[in-house]
Amino acid sequence: MEIDKGRANANILMGRMLHQLQKTVPLHICSYYGGNRVNAIASAAQAEIVVGAEDLPLLEQKAGELTAVFREEYHAADPKLFVRLEKTEDGTFSALDTETTERIISLLTALPDGMQEMSQEMPGLVQTSCNLGAAELREEGFFFTSSVRSAVNSKKDMLVEKILQIIRLTGGEGSRSGDYPGWAYNPDSLLKNTVLEAYQKVCGIEASVEAVHAGMECGIFAASIPDLDCVSIGPTMGEVHTPGEYLSIASVDRTYQVLRYVLENARYLQ
Repeated sequence: MEIDKGRANANILMGRMLHQLQKTVPLHICSYYGGNRVNAIASAAQAEIVVGAEDLPLLEQKAGELTAVFREEYHAADPKLFVRLEKTEDGTFSALDTETTERIISLLTALPDGMQEMSQEMPGLVQTSCNLGAAELREEGFFFTSSVRSAVNSKKDMLVEKILQIIRLTGGEGSRSGDYPGWAYNPDSLLKNTVLEAYQKVCGIEASVEAVHAGMECGIFAASIPDLDCVSIGPTMGEVHTPGEYLSIASVDRTYQVLRYVLENARYLQ
C-alpha cells in the first residue's frame, strides 16, 4: 500500500551515500545494518566506515551535500528524513578490503527498488514492484532480501532474474523462495456479488471493488484450486508495514458483520 507513494528506502539511500562518499575519499566498510522486514520499506540503515583522518573534513562536507539532496528529493513523501554522520574514535579497526567494499556498494547502487511497472488494465494500480527490505553484513558475508510482487507472473519472474543477475555480476549468490502467484480479477464472481450485497445490507451504503498491490493468500489458493471463486475483505487500515500503521476499530465490527452475512448466504450461491 506504500510502494507507490515514493517513500524513501533507507538501504537504497545508504547505497547512494556510500557510492558518492567512495568517489570522494577512500573508505572501507566495517559494519552494515538496514531494515528489518522483507515486507516493509526500510525506514533506517546504518553503516560504520573507516577513512583516513586527513579525509574526514572532505567526507563531512560531501555527506552534508548529499543530505540536502535527499531532503529535497523526499520533502513531500518523507519530510522527516535525516542523515547523521558521527565520528566514533581514532585507531585501528577491522574492515572489509577495498574490493569487497566496492562490491557491496555496487550491489546496493544497482539493485532495483520500488514501483517498476503500473497496470495496463487498472489505472493507478501498481503491477510490478520490489522492495529491498533488509540487509546486513555478517561474519559469513553480506546478506539482503528483496520482496518482488507482480500481478503478472512473467513480469515477476523477469524482475527476480534481473536481481539474481545483479547479484552474480557483483560476485554473489542468490536464491528464490516464498513465491506468491498472481491472482486475476474475476468480473463474474458470484462470491464478490454476495460480499457487495452483504456490505449494502450491513453498512447501508454501496461498497466499491478495488485492487491492491499485495501478496495475498488468495493467490496461492487460486493457483492450487481450479476455478476457485474467492475474494479478500478486511477492516480499514493505513500506512501498513510502517511505524505509523493504524487500524480502524469500528471497521473491525463492520467487517465481522459482513462476514457473518456472507457465510449465512453463501449456501445459496450457484
